[in-house]
Amino acid sequence: MLKQYARLAQYVGGAVYFEKYPQEKARQMGTVVYENEQPYVRSGKKIGRNDPCPCGSGKKYKHCCMNK
Repeated sequence: MLKQYARLAQYVGGAVYFEKYPQEKARQMGTVVYENEQPYVRSGKKIGRNDPCPCGSGKKYKHCCMNK
C-alpha cells in the first residue's frame, strides 16, 4: 500500500495528471464538460410568470399552466 501511495503521490498536486487528462481537471473543478455538443438555444421567447398563458385561458401563466 505504501508503494502505491508513493507512486501516486506525484499526482496529488494534479500538475502531471491534469496535463495528461485536461478533461478530468474540468470535472474535478465542478465545471460542465461538453463533448461535441452545442448548448440548447430556445427558438421562441421565454414565457414569464406574469405573462398571459399561451393556452388561451386569459389567466396569468403563474395561475394557469406554470405548475403543469
